[in-house]
Parts: sequence; structure tokens; C-alpha cells
Amino acid sequence: RLAAARHVALTTFRANGEPVSTCVWIAREGEHLFVLTHAGSGKIKRLRANSEVQVAPSDGRGRPQGGASAATAVVADDEPTVKRATALIRRRYGIQYPLLRTLMGLRGRRTGRPIAIRITDPKPIASHPTVADSHTS
Repeated sequence: RLAAARHVALTTFRANGEPVSTCVWIAREGEHLFVLTHAGSGKIKRLRANSEVQVAPSDGRGRPQGGASAATAVVADDEPTVKRATALIRRRYGIQYPLLRTLMGLRGRRTGRPIAIRITDPKPIASHPTVADSHTS
């Protein structure tokens, strides 16, 4: 379900445990999901300190549209991985990817050198029991 989602809410965690959620594009290759961001992003700083993340399908504004999964994310800044992730994102999103980078630059947002984030082993987070669940016992 995550790999099929057009947008994903990626939640990373600050040193104090506070969650920070960001809407990202993803591409799948095998068992891994890839995200691209830039070297100076807050996501990278947080991931270098804590590789635990949560991911959930979302709308284009990052509002979750389904259940979240806990996963591990690794910052992959080596050239072959970044090139592969870039190719996967470009293949999936087409002309939207270079257009978005251009628009971000025009709006004054830093785009910087791309960095890949490799997300592995997403496992659904158990949901809280619902009222209906309590009546089935």
C-alpha cells in the first residue's frame, strides 16, 4: 500500500522524541522505498541521530490517508545510491520531479545536493481497538 501511494507522510523524530511529519514522494525497488531530499534538510539531521521513522500514505499536503507503519531509514549519500533513487523517482513522477525542483529554487527554497533516504522493513503499527472490536468478545 505504501509503494502504491502517490504521497507519503514521513515522520522523523527530534532528539526530544517530538515527531516531525513531512509529505514526500517515494519510489520502490525490491523491498526498499526511496525518498529524495537535499543535504541540508532537517530530515537528514534527524535521521542521522535516529533512524526510526513512521510512514503512512497521505494526500499531497501530508495528511495521512491510511495506517502508519514503523520502519528504519538510512541516509544514503553515496553517488550510486543517489543516482539510482533519482532515476526511480524520475521514472515514477515524470516531468513533475524536475519541475518541482525548479519551482522550489525559484521560490527561494534550498534544493542543494540530492540525498537519498532508503526506508526498509516497514511494519504496520497496531491500531487501537475500536468500539466495534470490544463488542465482539
